[in-house]
Amino acid sequence: MSSLPLPRLLNQARSHPSSAAIGSPPVTGRRSARNRARPVPSPSHLTSRERDVLLLVAEACTNAEIAYRLGIGDETVKTHVSRILTKLGLRDRVQAVAYAHLHGLVKHGSSPDPTSTTRDRHTRGPGGP
Repeated sequence: MSSLPLPRLLNQARSHPSSAAIGSPPVTGRRSARNRARPVPSPSHLTSRERDVLLLVAEACTNAEIAYRLGIGDETVKTHVSRILTKLGLRDRVQAVAYAHLHGLVKHGSSPDPTSTTRDRHTRGPGGP
């Protein structure tokens, strides 16, 4: 993982092809003016359900885990993730995680669902009790 500050890491991740190594010197010099000037959309563009999904993505939950924890279908989760990426101008889940942290949506050491713990997530899955 890169030791770059999160805002710089997010900017680099946002402006490079997914095959490029974030933070590598040859890549960092190729940023276009369009990417540098693009404003970062506010989390207020998301619905409350999309924010819930984003928080669980930031917790490294799989689509199946998100579906289970929110009581929705896998396809619905995929739709929410796709809309989140589109609304926020993000390319992938990695950028979504960085975005959630950068915008203070994730509180370190906390879970978006106070009744659920990391242990619960790993012991109670979609096929669990």
